[in-house]
Amino acid sequence: MQKRLSTMKKLIKENGSLWPNNYIIGSEDSSLFPPNETLKDYYKLLDKKCDENAIHNFIAQHPVMLAYMMYGGKGNWVFSKPKLGDKYVPDFLMCTQDSGGFHWVLVELESPNKKVLRKDGQQTAYLSTAIKQINEWRIWIRKNISYARHELGFIDIDAECPALIIIGRRKNISQDIKEYYRELSNDKLKIMSYDRLAFDMSE
Repeated sequence: MQKRLSTMKKLIKENGSLWPNNYIIGSEDSSLFPPNETLKDYYKLLDKKCDENAIHNFIAQHPVMLAYMMYGGKGNWVFSKPKLGDKYVPDFLMCTQDSGGFHWVLVELESPNKKVLRKDGQQTAYLSTAIKQINEWRIWIRKNISYARHELGFIDIDAECPALIIIGRRKNISQDIKEYYRELSNDKLKIMSYDRLAFDMSE
């Protein structure tokens, strides 16, 4: 155990220049959630029907809004627009650390103004495109695992790490399609609305 922790500290030090300076200690602690003023500003932004770029900039300034999703571990990092080679740029890449190593989550932001499901429960093209994007990132990581870990500094990352797609608003998930909506998420992929980032856990 001590040898593993020593190796992890060495890896962080060696890759420090590649990692964001936004380490959030124990972000599963509710005392580290954003203050109410921040959440109010977030909802104001959503209610203006802004696009995902505006939301991305807001989250990048308040990374704890994402980091709290990484339960467990000693703390979290939130990478904003990390590059996967020359072709792919996820919106965010989250990382947490525990005695077992580093654990990662891929994050794709879609528009808060787009619907996830049609009235018949079928996926919209927006969601299908987002899922395809996640799959492309996984394929890239699988093919370039050594490069991702040792050159990009994404210690212990693998293609099977969980992914998160944030799309739409809760008000667009009607009672008729709620059950279909819940079936979208699994152990490797979670679909959630932008309202969930404001700590509304009722989805």
